Amino acid sequence: MKKGKGSKEASRGSTFWLILQILAGLVVLGVLGVLLWTWWGYRKSEKTFTDIQQQYTAPAEDLSAEEGNTLLDVDFDALQEEWPDVVGWIQWPLLDIDFPIVQGSTNTQYLRRLPDGTWNNGGSIFLEANNQSLLDWHAIVYGHNMRDGSMFGQLKNYLKEEYFQENGGAAAFILYTPDGIWQDDVFSIE
Repeated sequence: MKKGKGSKEASRGSTFWLILQILAGLVVLGVLGVLLWTWWGYRKSEKTFTDIQQQYTAPAEDLSAEEGNTLLDVDFDALQEEWPDVVGWIQWPLLDIDFPIVQGSTNTQYLRRLPDGTWNNGGSIFLEANNQSLLDWHAIVYGHNMRDGSMFGQLKNYLKEEYFQENGGAAAFILYTPDGIWQDDVFSIE
C-alpha cells in the first residue's frame, strides 16, 4: 500500500512541532540556567563580603560619625596582608554600603573579580587605576549598580527627591584608609 501525500505532510508537520517543542524546552532551560548562575553569583559575592566585614572590621570604640553612626575599626594590616590590592573601605550605613575598596593595575582587573581574585559577575568596588590613592584631589571609585541592591545598587534611591528628603538630606559616606577616616558629602549621582 502506498502512502499518500497527506500522510507525508502530516509527518513533516508533527516533526516540525516536535523540533519546535524541543527548542522551546532548551530555551527555557537556558534561561533558568542563566537565572540560577546569576543568583549563585550574587550569593557568593554577598558571602565573601560578609566574611571580609566580619573578619577585618569591628565597631570603633568611642567614635561616631556626624549622623551618630558608629565608625569602624578596619584592620588594614591584616586585610592588606591577605589582599594587598585593598586601599580603603567605604561605609554608608543608610544604604548598607560597607565594602573594601581595591585597586588593580587596570580598571578591568576587579570589574568582574572579588578582592580575593575569584571571578564573579558582581566584581568589587575599586579605585581608578590611574589614581595614586583615595586621597587624590579627584579619586574615582567604581562599583556596580546591582539589581539586588548590593554594592552601589541603592544609590539610585537618591535620584528620587522624596527619598532624599525622608533621610534628612543625608548624602554622606565614610571613607577609611590606613592613613585616617574621612566623611565625604555626595554632590552628584548620575
